Amino acid sequence: MSESDLPSRAQGTPIFVAKQPIFDRQGMIWGFELLFRATADAQRAEFPNADSATSQVLSDGFFLAQPGIERDKHILINFPKDMLLCGAAYTLPTDMCIIEILESVEPEPEIIETCLALKKAGFKLALDDYVSQPGYEKLIELADIVKVDILGQRPDQVIHIFNTLKPYGCKLLAEKVEDRRFFDLTRKLGFDYFQGFFFRKPEIIQGKKISSNETTKLKLMQVTCPALFGPAET
Repeated sequence: MSESDLPSRAQGTPIFVAKQPIFDRQGMIWGFELLFRATADAQRAEFPNADSATSQVLSDGFFLAQPGIERDKHILINFPKDMLLCGAAYTLPTDMCIIEILESVEPEPEIIETCLALKKAGFKLALDDYVSQPGYEKLIELADIVKVDILGQRPDQVIHIFNTLKPYGCKLLAEKVEDRRFFDLTRKLGFDYFQGFFFRKPEIIQGKKISSNETTKLKLMQVTCPALFGPAET
């Protein structure tokens, strides 16, 4: 496939996506989380609803950020309930992208069934913002990674959450780490990955929204290149 066949952003509506690095225990970048941003100077995501934010990250943000991310790094993208259920994840490459299930997603039977199908298709799953809330055991059992929200937690609470999750055998990611004390604590406990302002703030990438014609190309590429984009939605 030549470069002329790929989507161009020379024209179109400006779009913004932030990428925040995730580090491993050796201090190396393991991957990135892609985050919706409305403007070039926005520090946090501001959007009318989570579905629209995820939709923009999928349709534009991923293809904008991907060229600057090494192929051996992982990419986490947030998924609210409706975007999970509609099969939007299948537009992403399974070997690079990890489906991050937002904390607002309840572990209902249809969600569990959807997660099982994603796992069967080759995706890895991450559960976002876990703070020891009850009722999420089935999702934790399916999750490859559980992201533990450290912000505002006391050290004894972090230890309790870690001990609760350890028997599940999933990887643990300490997110929203903002100081050395909590980094040292989570690393000593045995967390696998780390993310937060203590390490690095999100980097905002600006580009141009792809046209409807280019979107059609991407859908065609999904069908003709399943190894790159994962199984096509039916």
